Amino acid sequence: MKSFLYISLPSQKGFSFYLENPNSGDHKFRFSPFDLSQKEINIKMSLEEEMESLDLPTKNVSVNPYSKEEYLILIQKTIDTLKSNGYGKAVISRPKEISSPNLMARQAFKSLANAYPNACVFLFGNEDAGLWMGATPETLVKGRDNEISTLSLAGTRKRGEDLDFGPKEYVEQQLVTDYISQVFKKTRGLENIEIGKREIREAGNLIHLATEIKAKQTEEFNLDLFLKKYHPTPAVGGNPKQETLKMIAALEKHSRSYYSGYFGLEHKNSFHYFVNLRCMQLLRNSVVLYAGGGITSDSDPLDEWNETESKMKTLLNVLQDQL
Repeated sequence: MKSFLYISLPSQKGFSFYLENPNSGDHKFRFSPFDLSQKEINIKMSLEEEMESLDLPTKNVSVNPYSKEEYLILIQKTIDTLKSNGYGKAVISRPKEISSPNLMARQAFKSLANAYPNACVFLFGNEDAGLWMGATPETLVKGRDNEISTLSLAGTRKRGEDLDFGPKEYVEQQLVTDYISQVFKKTRGLENIEIGKREIREAGNLIHLATEIKAKQTEEFNLDLFLKKYHPTPAVGGNPKQETLKMIAALEKHSRSYYSGYFGLEHKNSFHYFVNLRCMQLLRNSVVLYAGGGITSDSDPLDEWNETESKMKTLLNVLQDQL
């Protein structure tokens, strides 16, 4: 079967449907894993009318879920390792499998698109990757003509909570901002870099700290080289980058696969890539949700467990009647 993509972009009315078309150069779609040593999907796609029927490519995966007690121990071990090594932050994630024999993929996608008009909502099917769906609040990077921009997004609170962001969240978000700024400054072909003021952004039932970063592109800018250098950012990996990526590989017992990787479309002189968060993989009779959080030396394991539960509810609150 051909790869297909349903996508609803932020503040866009309705959704678009794309189908793999090797003879069309209209759009390039990239679906990249967290670990770039794993397979990246990179295909040409054309904009189509919605199809009545599609083979949905489900797969069996090894989930390796954590109990609450296991995850609390894992987070405490992460905190201890950060303190002993003097690292700033490491993002630790977990999967959660839920039975879903009655889930209709396209209906679920449309429910998410209606619920989260300010997120990028997608449903992507591919023989190699399987079937993935999500509602991500986070732009990895976007560009049009000679402009490029992104958001430094980190720190999480439930919308409506009385608690303000604390030192842990501000430190976590500043680490992301500093990393992005340095990558922009060291990238050939980017100039006139602007770092905006920190603000609060809403994403579904959650709020985050965010800082916009912009620059101008010159003819020397190479997007492929930039993405390889840029991903994974501290928002999904850690700081320092290489050391904390090794930590994650040693501590997490599951494969993230395409969770916390990135995806997006390129078209002529524009591109828009998103971080694959608030997502799940659809299997034959179940779904696997993924969520994680930035751990620092000031983290509290129970708070981190609750944060992952809140992030998973971004999808579950909308789809609970269909699971």
